Amino acid sequence: MPILEITNLVKDYSTGSTMVHALRGISCSISEGTTASIVGKSGCGKSTLLNILGGLDQPTKGLVNYKGQAISSFKSNRLADYRKTEVGMIFQSFNLIPTLTAWENIAMALAIGDIPRKRRKQRATELLGYMGLEDRTSHLPTELSGGECQRVAIARSIANNPKVILADEPTGNLDTETSGQIMTLLRKLNKEEGKTIIMVTHDLEYANNFADLIITMKDGQIIETKEKLPKS
Repeated sequence: MPILEITNLVKDYSTGSTMVHALRGISCSISEGTTASIVGKSGCGKSTLLNILGGLDQPTKGLVNYKGQAISSFKSNRLADYRKTEVGMIFQSFNLIPTLTAWENIAMALAIGDIPRKRRKQRATELLGYMGLEDRTSHLPTELSGGECQRVAIARSIANNPKVILADEPTGNLDTETSGQIMTLLRKLNKEEGKTIIMVTHDLEYANNFADLIITMKDGQIIETKEKLPKS
């Protein structure tokens, strides 16, 4: 059974008097432990799809099943648990709280995940060590480089040990060298931790180098799904 299965997904919304058809009946499935890239030009519906997969938005029509259960059928408490512990999200703009240190940003996610207070700093510090940031635990985001901020954001996304990581243009604000480091880290999380990782990107090179599954979108539709063969 796929960990995520998308069936005839439609998302429409209005901007003033204009109706926008962000998703136009898309279907695909993603197996557990897969690395998947969703590619396409800006405005093709990639981020809209990711937000629906993360339970941050609801489709107009269609279904997203998580482990065989429709996300749209989740009661409010179950949906909150899904967002807290089943999926972790990484954003292009990091979305760190500027007045909190690196470990405190992660501790916020741990608090939402109901981790006891006395355990939060230890867990946050462990995660920052995994990210190679053991000497940055008490630094504010303004004292960190872009790559360091993104690594803190990744640590935050896995704080509650989710099965799925959703990454929206995670290298969009980073230089080439730092982007490569972030992609290596995401692959490490997949290979060593077994995370299913779904990454939105407009960069075909990153998509091809990173993913087992490449989903190409255009104008709210999936125009190609390509599964890469494992190297012999």
